[in-house]
Amino acid sequence: MAIFLCGALPLAAQPGTARLVAIGSASAEIVCAVGRCEELVAITRGVRVPPAATPRATLGASRGITAEPIVAMRPTIVLADSGMPVATIAQLRGAGIRVEVGGANTWADAMATTRRFSALLGRSRAGDSLVAANEAIRIAVARRIDGRAAPRVLFVYARGSGTLFVAGAETGPAELIRLAGGRNALSDITGYKPLTAEAVIAAAPDVLLFTTTGLESIGGARGVATLAGLGATPAARQQRVATLDDDLLLAFGPRVGSAVRALAAQLHPAMTPSVGASR
Repeated sequence: MAIFLCGALPLAAQPGTARLVAIGSASAEIVCAVGRCEELVAITRGVRVPPAATPRATLGASRGITAEPIVAMRPTIVLADSGMPVATIAQLRGAGIRVEVGGANTWADAMATTRRFSALLGRSRAGDSLVAANEAIRIAVARRIDGRAAPRVLFVYARGSGTLFVAGAETGPAELIRLAGGRNALSDITGYKPLTAEAVIAAAPDVLLFTTTGLESIGGARGVATLAGLGATPAARQQRVATLDDDLLLAFGPRVGSAVRALAAQLHPAMTPSVGASR
């Protein structure tokens, strides 16, 4: 694979001068949230940006992206979510391309990445404002759920009935569940694992959590009962199925506070519509 070298880059990509490539939804959301969306020249598949700021190219999937299509965009800086392949990062840096990678899927990581990427883009104040807004939501939600029973929540990643995974500890969904006042039903495993009927039944979740497109891919709420073990859970019997927009649930970007608020409202329905509002 032919890779050319890029020149030295400044500490911050100055507004109006950058060719930005965003690998993953969180990175792209930060770029747009701080007002640099028009300088995106490429994003990865599945990332959504405002129509008026559609970049020139859509690359492959974030977790499988290779260096070659990124190099072809002649970027001044690449901002990437934590799932970008390590080998690709090394190749790009070896070619003289600046790559900045965000943190993993925790609240602290999301806030730190928002601040760091905003500063790199010369928009520190905008980044601070985003963090402050998210922190205000988190604190307000925490106050509202204080003392409430935490339902057992199982996140199911679905892309049709043939692609089903569940989320254990050290995942973005697990962190959102915790912040929204729930308990991860599979906290005894780490990462994503294939769904099995035995594990699901043993987990006995009170609530099943899906992304919006994930639930649609299995035929909606009616399709839940047809999946291995899910129909036998307390959640299915009580028809407690929660959903969040894919990017909101999985990206862990500058809208993570909105994700916490939206999930808390579904886990604790008595709190709506004022969940997340300041007292």
